[in-house]
Amino acid sequence: QEIAGVYGMIELPIIRDRLRLIAGARGEYSYILINTFDINEGRQVDIIKNTLDPMPAINLVYSPRNDMNVRFAWSRTVARPDFRELSPAIYPATRGLRDVAGNPALVQTDIESIDLRWEWFFSPSELVSLGGFYKHLDQPIEQAILVSGGNLIDSFANSEKADLYGFEFELRKNFGFLSPWLEKLTFTTNVTYAESTVKVGEPDGLTSAVVSDDRELQGQAPFIV
Repeated sequence: QEIAGVYGMIELPIIRDRLRLIAGARGEYSYILINTFDINEGRQVDIIKNTLDPMPAINLVYSPRNDMNVRFAWSRTVARPDFRELSPAIYPATRGLRDVAGNPALVQTDIESIDLRWEWFFSPSELVSLGGFYKHLDQPIEQAILVSGGNLIDSFANSEKADLYGFEFELRKNFGFLSPWLEKLTFTTNVTYAESTVKVGEPDGLTSAVVSDDRELQGQAPFIV
């Protein structure tokens, strides 16, 4: 796998010491080549995935006070399939588990993110923040179950789309207010709540056992503490 990219960024003050715009973009070219062997067809397989992706990002930062920020951010990124997910070879599983096979028809996931966050810095080492986020995933990569004769095989497929949204709270506070001896002792916590929904669609090039067309995003915990 080879990845090459160029990046540019600009910071523009709109209202002195109060409002500024930070914008940038990364152009990234990815070339993935997999040489493997398909044991089902008994032949060597070459899988090539090459993409050129523009990844813009915009941050608007408003500072009502010198120790406080309100940030709005928008960006686009990608998530690419890895070698194991792309290779059509079957990976034998331990006893009691299903075999795993990759899917060379996978494509990358395009992600669009929007974030709004409030931050208050009591001191250089202390912070409280609260933010909301939204992400749209175009063709997210998820696990799928293939039905091959009487066997079930774990594989991977692109769902049609997914939406993820929620909020995040963060607190970082040291104990110096109790005693100068405790200034270097810090309490940190982060709490995230997330909701998600996936439109499964019809996996490309696979015969998959689809139970429901709409459900939560695989592996997404509703609470992270």
